[in-house]
Amino acid sequence: MDFGIKLNQLISSLKLNKLKSNRENLSKLNKSKKLFNRLLVTYLVIILLSLISIGGFALFALKTKSQNNLIQYLSLEAHHISSSLEEDNFTLSEETAKHLSTKGFHVSIFDKNGKRKYSSVNNKLFRLLPNNIQKKFIQAAFKGMSQGYEFFDQNTKVNWYFLAIPHFSKDTIQNDKVTGVVQVGLPIDRWNQDLADSFFTFLCLGTLILTVAIFSVFGLAHWITNPIKSIGLQAKQIAETRDLTLELPVSGFEEVAELTKSFNSMIHALKDEKVFQRKFIADASHELKTPVTAITAALDVLEMNKSQDEGQKEAFLKIINRQIIRLRELITDLLDISVLENGRGELNLSQFEVLGFVENCVKDIEPIALKGNLDFSWFVQNNIEILADKAKLHRAIINLLTNAIKHTPAKGEIFLSVLVEKESNELIFSIQDTGEGIKKEDLDKIFGRFYRSQLDRSRNSGGGSGLGLAIVKQIIDLHSGRIVVMSEYGEGSEFQVRFDISKISSKATMHKSTSK
Repeated sequence: MDFGIKLNQLISSLKLNKLKSNRENLSKLNKSKKLFNRLLVTYLVIILLSLISIGGFALFALKTKSQNNLIQYLSLEAHHISSSLEEDNFTLSEETAKHLSTKGFHVSIFDKNGKRKYSSVNNKLFRLLPNNIQKKFIQAAFKGMSQGYEFFDQNTKVNWYFLAIPHFSKDTIQNDKVTGVVQVGLPIDRWNQDLADSFFTFLCLGTLILTVAIFSVFGLAHWITNPIKSIGLQAKQIAETRDLTLELPVSGFEEVAELTKSFNSMIHALKDEKVFQRKFIADASHELKTPVTAITAALDVLEMNKSQDEGQKEAFLKIINRQIIRLRELITDLLDISVLENGRGELNLSQFEVLGFVENCVKDIEPIALKGNLDFSWFVQNNIEILADKAKLHRAIINLLTNAIKHTPAKGEIFLSVLVEKESNELIFSIQDTGEGIKKEDLDKIFGRFYRSQLDRSRNSGGGSGLGLAIVKQIIDLHSGRIVVMSEYGEGSEFQVRFDISKISSKATMHKSTSK
């Protein structure tokens, strides 16, 4: 029942990984579909905000310039009037009055007492002017300041702008003395209309620019997203048809070309993974089939020969039990390698001393070594306290020691040592044996799943599952360590597990060397 439960866990794990991968791919594809809309909206918002900002600034500048031009225009006329005034009666010549009337100016002249001495309009208009406002600006002019103000005539519905300037004495001795005020007014509806016309022109121009921008941005967004859309459609097609022979032509601007190359590289990687997955399934099926076949055969013999003596029955039951143990170990290894390789392996970190850890490993492995008639020894040079997953690291070291025992003939030697290499600042677990060694061409393959050599590691020799070293590699990688293998074929091998002291050691307290 135990190995049946683990087999179900393995199948469930593989299904969950596949479903998770499909959900992630679909999520990425859905997100890519929104890229066009995001680009379009982003560009349009940027263009619209830019037009509003530029338009607002332009209109403000245009209004300010228009108002300055109006004030300058009125100021020139007011100074011209001031220079033509007679000092005694503050009246305008007939020619000047006619000139001002033709241009639509309304003029008022005040003496030094603030009394209006001349007005080119009827008193009704000035009675409509707020006294406090008019008085304020007239008084400012008597102080030597030129100021203007706007006024809306409710009767004629006309906007006026008035400018009051000081009139200085023409006496050469008192030429800096203010002796009166000249106020000039002009209807500004024409100026406002010109400003409105300018605003309408700008609005039309802005609308035209925005329309052109919309079509341009729409085309630009299509130009940017079409290659990405093609990649998305290709990915969807591959997901639906599972056809990994499809590839995208590399074209477009540099970033899209790089994306296309990456996509094609992913397709090649998926092809390789698919081949590897098929091989893994085939190898796993074969490994599972071997003990199942042995169990079935033993049961068939027992069924056909019920009259066998107890000794024969006991022998067949031992075969069945041994094969069940092997089957359970194989399923456990398959489940563990699936968890580790899919990135779901978590480290249960704790602090422990290397010496005690190695002593526990020795207790577990020494009986097996003695049973194989092997000379097993060990040595711990530096007993430091490390931070690691004790159970997983224990399994990795036991797997390496078991591997050494399996490939070392009787009367051979196995040596486990732990030391700190000062030059590299690394903690090293070294497992050496005098076994058969590994061929140079096989060194890069030994950590692959189901790798077995053609000698003692052949399936007929009762070897392991071929997953032991693959599990070791995953565990050491989880700890950010590395494995170094040195071997001479026919002479033996050395496996070194190396950890950076700064990453694995919480405190480097050295103790005396311990060996056996």
